[in-house]
Amino acid sequence: MVVAAFVLASGAGASAHRYDEFLQATRIGVESDRVRLEMSLTPGIAVAPAAIREIDVNGDGVFSSPERLAYAEAVLKNISVRVDEGPALELALADWNFPAPGMMRNGDAPISITLQAELPRLGSGTHHFRFRNDNATLGSVYLANALVPDTPRIAITSQNRDADQRELTIAFTVRGARPSIAQWGWIAGAAMLLLVLPLARGRFRLMRQESRFPVPKGTLLRRSPTLTSLAGGHHDVERQARDWLEGRRAVPQGQLAEQSDPRTEDFDRSWSIS
Repeated sequence: MVVAAFVLASGAGASAHRYDEFLQATRIGVESDRVRLEMSLTPGIAVAPAAIREIDVNGDGVFSSPERLAYAEAVLKNISVRVDEGPALELALADWNFPAPGMMRNGDAPISITLQAELPRLGSGTHHFRFRNDNATLGSVYLANALVPDTPRIAITSQNRDADQRELTIAFTVRGARPSIAQWGWIAGAAMLLLVLPLARGRFRLMRQESRFPVPKGTLLRRSPTLTSLAGGHHDVERQARDWLEGRRAVPQGQLAEQSDPRTEDFDRSWSIS
C-alpha cells in the first residue's frame, strides 16, 4: 500500500506535466545492514532548460559521463540521512541514469539516481530513520515514501513528513538481530569448551588413578627378560610397558604374578587382567 500510494502520487505529477516545477520523488528502502534511496528527478517543461544547462556544462547538447557523474554527486551532497540520534550516514552513489536533453525538454523524462549507505549495527527494538532533501529547493516539489522491506527482520511502523515532504522520518522495528562477529566468536569458543571439557575430565580421572597406583621403576626392569622373550625385543618391551601404563593393552597375567609389591594388587584387579 505504501508503494502504491507513492506510485499514484508520482504518476499524477508526471502525467500533469508540472510545467514550472521540479518534481523530486524518493523511495527509501531500509534493509538489515544498509539503506537504499531511489530518487526520480523530473524537471517540468518550464524549468527543464535550466536543468539541462546545469548538467550540460560545456553546452554541447550532450550529457557526457563526467557531466552526469558531477550532477549526481551534487545531488548526493544535498541529501542527509541518519539513524536514531547518531551522526549523519555516509551516502555513496550506486547508480545514475539520465535521459537525452531533447527528452528532458518534454517535461516528463526523469533523472534516476540511486544512493545507498551502510547502517550501524542495530539491536532489536524500535529505531528511527531520518531523511532530508535539500536539492534544488527553488521551485521543487517533493515526495518521499518508504518501501516494503525485503526481510521479515525489518517492519515499518510509521512515517512522519514535514509540510513539503523534504523531511521524512521512518519508524521501524528490528526483530531478532543476528549475533555480531565477536558474539559468534564467543559462541564458537563456548561450543568448543563443551566438547573438550568431557574429554579433559576423563583424561584427568585416568591420570589421578594412575597416580594413586604407581608402578615401581624396578618392576618392569626385573621382568624385562620375560617381556623381551614374549614381545621379541627391547623396543617391544618399552612399547608394551607404555601401552599398559596408558591403559590401551593389558600385560600378560604371569608377569604381574611375579610382582610382590602390595600397592599394585588392587590396581591389577581393577583393570581385570586375565
